[in-house]
Order: sequence, then C-alpha cells, then structure tokens
Amino acid sequence: MTQINLDDFRKPIIDEKDENFNYDDGLNINYNRIPLFYKDTPFTGSTINQEDETYRVTEYVNGLMEGRNCFFSENILLSEIFYDYGYETHGKSWYNNGNQESVWERYTSKIWDEHGSLFYEKYVEPDTEASEELFYFADGNLKFKKIFNSQVTVSEYYTPTQESIFIRKQYFHTSPILEEISYNYDILEKWYFNILDYENQSLDIEHFPNEVNARIHLIWMWFWEVFDKDKNLFISILYRLLQHPQNSVVERCISIIAYQKFLEAVQNFHSQFSNKDFDFSSIVLRVQEQQKALDKRDPDRKTKIF
Repeated sequence: MTQINLDDFRKPIIDEKDENFNYDDGLNINYNRIPLFYKDTPFTGSTINQEDETYRVTEYVNGLMEGRNCFFSENILLSEIFYDYGYETHGKSWYNNGNQESVWERYTSKIWDEHGSLFYEKYVEPDTEASEELFYFADGNLKFKKIFNSQVTVSEYYTPTQESIFIRKQYFHTSPILEEISYNYDILEKWYFNILDYENQSLDIEHFPNEVNARIHLIWMWFWEVFDKDKNLFISILYRLLQHPQNSVVERCISIIAYQKFLEAVQNFHSQFSNKDFDFSSIVLRVQEQQKALDKRDPDRKTKIF
C-alpha cells in the first residue's frame, strides 16, 4: 500500500482553502476548463485539502489539472486519478485493505469487490462509442451483460448456473423509446426466489443502482405475466415470496395482496399447503391493516380480477 509522500508532488504545495485561490468566483473551475488562479496568476503546483486523517492532493499546470489527483486516508493511497491539460485520462482506486477496487481509462474500466473478485468491466469501441458491460457473480460467472449502440441497448440477465432468465431490448430510434422483454418462463419459475436476493446486491446497489432496480423491476413485472397465464401459479409464487429472507420482498408482496384484495386466495392456498414454520397469521394481520387503510383512502381502486 502506497503512503503519502508530499515530495512526490509538484511544488509549491498550497492549502486549497488559501484565500488567494479564485474558488469563490462561483464557477466549476476545471470542468469548465477555466484556469485556477493564485494571486492573479494561473496556478502551477499542487493543492492539498486535509480533513482529519484524510488528504487530497491535486497537481496543476497553468491553472489546469495536470498530473495526479490523489486521495489518502490515514496516509494510505485510496485513489489516484491522472489528468492531461485538464482532462481526466485514467485512474485507479483501492480498498482500505489494500486490494484493488477499480482501474479505468477512457475506453475500459474494471471494478473488483474488497475480496479481489472482479464483478464489473466495460469496453467501449473508440470509433462508434458502442459499448459492452459485463457484471459477474463472486465466483466469476456472468450475472448480466449490456450491449449498447446508437440504435439499441440489449441487456441479458443470468442465473448463477449461467441460464438466461430474460432479455431486455430498448430501441432509441423510435419515439417514444420502444422496449421489448423476452422472459424465459421455465428458468424464471425455477429461480425467481433466489434472483431477488443476489449475493453482492449491496455492492451492485452502491455502484449500479439503475441496473439493479431495472433487474428487480422486470422480475416483478414477470409475476404479472404469470398472473395472466396461470393465476394459481401466481398465488403459489406470492405465497412463497411471503417467506423470503429479504424483508423488502415480503413487504412488497403484502402490499400487492392488500392493494389487489388477494388475501382470500392466499389464505385458501395456505390452508392446502401450509408451512408449519411460517408465521402466516402475522402476515394476515399486516395485510388486513394495509387493506383497511387502502379501502378507506381509495375504495374504488381498480384491482385485478382473480
């Protein structure tokens, strides 16, 4: 692990809070490529910002970022971004345990978890800006991939055993944007319970919230396709998900049952296939409480016909 050594940075090194810098002009200095001035002169040297045990040191030439922008915590280097004439060119970051977190440049990037497992990489075609993004399980198997060009984005999602669960296509040359979803029903029926609780989900959420939310949303949309095809299968899925270890899944199922007034159907299923280890009575009370509030607030809401 690299430790901070101020001798490695361009001189002079000045506290970025120094009142002689022109930060107070209200402009985003380098993103607008407006030079940073020190005492009315484009600054060449390094700025340093210290907050408790953290430091950020940034190098400048003639007012523009040139060289390194480094972040240290407790004297250990955690990120290093390189600039050329004010433009970010490439960079690296590390976890507190010293393992590589990420490495990127203009057309490629990779991210690892803190244990050293690669879970994301991206490649961009320089001439067309077409890209491919790959997301991995901790064991290295593909979790999902996204291919993008100017016409269409294609996202394909996989089970831990590498079976495709669904493909999402979004066409950008239409107005409004056209979306197509192709579900693999047999695979989803087998895996829906587990894929709502992917390992590393918190890490996915941290780095790629839109991708995680889209994946989860499309799984829930598949349940409604099941409802249209086989209502008994839908109720069995709903009942099983009420026993899911992830509380957000259980809460969503309770909300669906309360809003759609499905409690009687779920109770009938429970009477036939009851799980002795499942506290169904508490679920019933929560559904009844929510449905009572909904009936009061929106008594004429449109519900599915079971």
